Amino acid sequence: MEKKKYPFTLACGVAASLALSYVVASSGLITSCDSAETFSTRFFEEFPSLKGKAYAFKTPICNVFAVKNGDLFVFFDSNLKASIQGSMDALQGNNEAPIRIFGSNESKALVPKQPTHINRKYKYEIGYTENESVTKINQNDSPQGYVENGVPSSPNKLIGITNRTINEDLKNLDFSVLPFFKSENSKGMLLTFVDITCPACKRYTENIAKLNSKGYDVYLAPYPRSGSSSLVAKKMQNLWCENFLNKQSSLSNITSSFKGNSLNPTECTDTDYLSKFDDFVKFGTKHLNQTTPVSFTNNGITIIANHPTDVFESAFTYGQEMTQFMEKQKEVK
Repeated sequence: MEKKKYPFTLACGVAASLALSYVVASSGLITSCDSAETFSTRFFEEFPSLKGKAYAFKTPICNVFAVKNGDLFVFFDSNLKASIQGSMDALQGNNEAPIRIFGSNESKALVPKQPTHINRKYKYEIGYTENESVTKINQNDSPQGYVENGVPSSPNKLIGITNRTINEDLKNLDFSVLPFFKSENSKGMLLTFVDITCPACKRYTENIAKLNSKGYDVYLAPYPRSGSSSLVAKKMQNLWCENFLNKQSSLSNITSSFKGNSLNPTECTDTDYLSKFDDFVKFGTKHLNQTTPVSFTNNGITIIANHPTDVFESAFTYGQEMTQFMEKQKEVK
């Protein structure tokens, strides 16, 4: 297979990150936290009738897991001794509203504000909604010659500069194996990591036609957050493979899978394809920490979560401004 790559031109070494804080309330002594794969095995042994219908996810709380069945979320302890139905929110500091992690945004519960002194930062965190906050560029992490005055500002809290390590890893991925939604007059490209069980990813796929109409090509990269050996991963693997072998003629099956439609794609046996598919999953595991959707532009910008089309347009504009700024900094030197 011919390897198709796109240049990620802006690699200035500044990380755009999410600052998400959690209040973890627990009792008793926890010696270790089970993985999502371990819990899934235990869960489906106990409830075999739910195989292929329900999906299990790790939550930010050690040994508490979310199980999604249709639109319903139920939370279990790792030993399946207790369960509760509902939603899960992450509490934030600075008097910001809680973030809905699992469950419907329409039924968001009232949760007390998080004390502002709690401030644990992560590169990425769970991104089901558009409400997460990205930290501003940290000038202390800036490369030599990078100055604060005149630096273009990000148009959105969830838009930042793609860091150097991620850029380099992106260049090693083979985009030709991915579902590709091409615009008629291409002026930019988005590589978006998705999970077919993620509600925000579903909304993103519904927005692809608008992105195409604005001149933006879209590649959908697989990142099943429940693990590379999960049922979700297997289903995505077969769907993505089928579309590739059918020369991009099965894109409707890809988008339908985000709506929960029951599809039975042919099992993929193409070892070369499976290896390339797994490269994307490994990238997600390494860099995204269970965040979907996450998009990367071909001019060096990272976009967390789903947004209206104009927000994605502003990200490309931001990338152009940053490229011009960095070129001017080189001239100054």
